[in-house]
Amino acid sequence: MKTLMNLKLFAMSLLLWAGMTSCLKGSDPDFMVVPDVAYLEQTGSGDNARYTPVMRIVGNYPIAQATCTYEGQTYSFDRIVGNDYYMELEVNPYMVGDTVTTGICAISAVSAETEARGASNQIRFGNVKQLGDFTVETLEYDEQKKVITMTCTPSEGAESYVLMYQTAPSQIMVPYDEFKTTEKDGKLTAEISFEAAANTTYRIAVGATNGTVILMKGNDTITAE
Repeated sequence: MKTLMNLKLFAMSLLLWAGMTSCLKGSDPDFMVVPDVAYLEQTGSGDNARYTPVMRIVGNYPIAQATCTYEGQTYSFDRIVGNDYYMELEVNPYMVGDTVTTGICAISAVSAETEARGASNQIRFGNVKQLGDFTVETLEYDEQKKVITMTCTPSEGAESYVLMYQTAPSQIMVPYDEFKTTEKDGKLTAEISFEAAANTTYRIAVGATNGTVILMKGNDTITAE
């Protein structure tokens, strides 16, 4: 099973972030931003498939504003409440497309400093095959064992299946880790270690992946006590 590209991106962003923080030891380091989470969310399948870019960026200085340009359109980021270093892409109906274009998404940002500075970065979006529809039959959290178990039907074109989650104040679903699935009688089953923080509500789902595209199914919520 191929490694999920956006998980590689996440690992890369951690390395970049380590480099960014090490720069803080020097005097007046350059303002930089990196994509912390980035993928295309697929909704629907076949002729009804639609794709929306999902992204979160992080800077080594507080970010005042940021935009990204993809397929000739420019979109704005919103600041995450309570954190000036992260921003998430503001989703709107004009961002939805009916095809996936393998191309560059260019990111531009301005720092929230007295003397504002600019930074830029980019990421390549794309896929190999469209993801086929699938059904999540079970998606359950065992608070005692601290595991999430799932059963689903296969998605045609899927390279892997990942646990997706979202917690406030973030508005986007984030890849957590890959399910190591086993197949029996046409069904995929897996479990994954997950320790939910106390008194925190999580929205979870199963994501089928191909390239940087994710199709999510089985939305549920869990709250640990």
